[in-house]
Amino acid sequence: SLLGAGGAAGAGTSSFLRFSLASNLINKNIEKAMMIKSMMFSIIAGASFSSANAAVTDAGTFVSNLQNGTYSDLQLGNADLIDLSIAGEEVAFAGSTSQTNGGLFLNRGSKIKFTGAELVFQNSSATYGGAFYNYQGSAKTSFENKVSFLNNTATGSGGAVRNDSGVIEFLDMVSFKENTSTSTDAKLGGGALMNKGNTQFFASAEFIGNQATNNGGAIFNESKLSTQDMSSDNPFSGTITFSNNSAGNFGGAIYQESSSANVNLKNVEFLNNTALAGGAIYNAIGMMTFTNTTFDGNTATGTDWGYGGGAVYNKATMTFNGLTEFSNNSANIAGGAIYNNGGTVTFGDKATFTNNSADSDGGAIYNSGGIEFS
Repeated sequence: SLLGAGGAAGAGTSSFLRFSLASNLINKNIEKAMMIKSMMFSIIAGASFSSANAAVTDAGTFVSNLQNGTYSDLQLGNADLIDLSIAGEEVAFAGSTSQTNGGLFLNRGSKIKFTGAELVFQNSSATYGGAFYNYQGSAKTSFENKVSFLNNTATGSGGAVRNDSGVIEFLDMVSFKENTSTSTDAKLGGGALMNKGNTQFFASAEFIGNQATNNGGAIFNESKLSTQDMSSDNPFSGTITFSNNSAGNFGGAIYQESSSANVNLKNVEFLNNTALAGGAIYNAIGMMTFTNTTFDGNTATGTDWGYGGGAVYNKATMTFNGLTEFSNNSANIAGGAIYNNGGTVTFGDKATFTNNSADSDGGAIYNSGGIEFS
């Protein structure tokens, strides 16, 4: 059906807008219309896109060029201050495959704000960013609504999302569940998220059951990853939860490797994550700061000497503020809770270690660097 004036799509009774392999939006003729500043772009839930090539070219309307093929993204390119309002209770984008970037959605240097319905990106795959790819330094994507990324796959990095030098803001609850990165390349991974840009959480987030064949069961971080206050009067009060994520190599929940990488997260739970080393976190290079953190039931399964760190394996710089609790973490070799290999770990406040274990050395801590308790 054609899109009418004001960007509204053909109405229907269903509260779902679903894109499949047979009808995914691909942006080839869209850029001229999308260059209009502050344009309102609305998709009404229940809309039906069935034509092989439906397009409306009036200024201020959405132009769709539907195409059957393997590069099945909704792409927004070089647009400015787009307000993408999606109506309905829940809108699902599902079942797409891209041979390259962003199985369902590619933001190529645009500024996009999602508002309205709760969004679900699911069952899609790509080389990079199984569901969503935020590309170029000028790209900024803001999710003002709740969003879920479910069962997406990347053969490269970012099973659900890859943020490549741009900004992604999650202003409401975000959920990453059972996403996968299948790459065997040690420089690729992140079962849920590959972050090479600036990713910010303003509300609670959960990473559950994500997997990476190599590093970073949930997140592979090379840049800025943080929780943020809404304002000085509205500080961050959510919880960031990593549960049952796994990496075939390092960092069951988070793997970090970059001199410019910087993690700063508050109110974090690492529960039952698994990797060969760093059951929850493997910090190879970069800085990490955590405030009010719980590590419970994480496991380092590696059996070669040098593996370990049931909860944390650190080779760089880590700081823990507030209350930090390590309980029931284990390693097959050393450092049931922490394996500090030449790095620096600082506890600014209270830390507790309970029922952690290692089969060889350091039931709680194995240290060959510097650890400071303030």
